[in-house]
Amino acid sequence: MTGNNRFKNKVKVLLSNCREEIEKTTSLGKKMINASRTNSELHETYEELGVLVYKGIKDQTVDLSTLKARELVKRIDMLEEELKLIEEEVKRIKTASVPCGPHDISRD
Repeated sequence: MTGNNRFKNKVKVLLSNCREEIEKTTSLGKKMINASRTNSELHETYEELGVLVYKGIKDQTVDLSTLKARELVKRIDMLEEELKLIEEEVKRIKTASVPCGPHDISRD
């Protein structure tokens, strides 16, 4: 193989590694956006449940078995599970082995 072909192959490998790193970063960004949305929705649901309980205590009509309270608790459980899954996916993406960083291609 000529020196020119080896150089071209090394450049291709470098570009491929860069593309893979960009894809990994993009995927992480998307997961973080989803996590942020889910976290906001979780916060809003906790707040709604808190208001419901507060009003029930104030009115002395606290009944946590009401349909609305059960729906909110179920929604909170679902959102917490979704956040857990997103966190696991982010960890998996971060630990994926993609060659990155400086690499001395003159030794290849």
